[in-house]
Amino acid sequence: MKKIILVILAVLVYGFFVVAMTPARFVVSLVELPRNIQLGTINGSVWSGHVSSINVDGTHLEAISWDVLPSHLLALNLAADITVGTKKSEIIAEARVSVSTSSQVTVDNLLAQSTVEHLTTISPLPMGLTASGKLTMNVARFVYSQAWCDTLDGHVELNHANVASSMGQVPLSHAKATLGCDQGTVSATLLPATNSLGIDVMATLSPASHLAVSGNVLPPADAPQDFVNLLQFSGRPDPQGRYPVEFKTRL
Repeated sequence: MKKIILVILAVLVYGFFVVAMTPARFVVSLVELPRNIQLGTINGSVWSGHVSSINVDGTHLEAISWDVLPSHLLALNLAADITVGTKKSEIIAEARVSVSTSSQVTVDNLLAQSTVEHLTTISPLPMGLTASGKLTMNVARFVYSQAWCDTLDGHVELNHANVASSMGQVPLSHAKATLGCDQGTVSATLLPATNSLGIDVMATLSPASHLAVSGNVLPPADAPQDFVNLLQFSGRPDPQGRYPVEFKTRL
């Protein structure tokens, strides 16, 4: 009986290593990718590999590497440490991504950086606005579901930003928004104490792809005049001098 068990274990271990060491490009060749996804050169194995680039709907990522974590396989979860980009890349990111047997996707310790200029080439700002600055995202945990998220704990920081319009330019030295999730709805909260322009708003993205922004702005005494002029288009200020902010659309 012991010999039979040992033989079965040996076969399982052998099969596991054969799969793990299979060239990644061979596995990808067996999968029919959607037309909106293009892959660059693939090197390495399923266990540890590298893709020179990935293009998804016009979004370009380069130098993607992964290393599968063997310890997570004991709990029947597939987990890997993933890095994206180099020091010269437009988008740089690193995270631990895991997939459970129930197809739940979890992202832990995500750190992503990019420039506002690059991100606005992917998704242009409305009303002819242009912007610059550096954007950094830190997410302790994100659990994906069909309703956007089950869990989201993180924040986004914007530094040395500048927003320009036909009304002038608005510098924003620093802003930090807290990210959260409630019943599948993603939220980003920006409080006055976390930015240099007195902005107090919350943006939400519902499972039905409805984007809503609401709150107010109390410009500080040293706020740029172009910024104050722009706020006047949002309505009359209340007795405390706060301008309303209301915006709704469907993505």
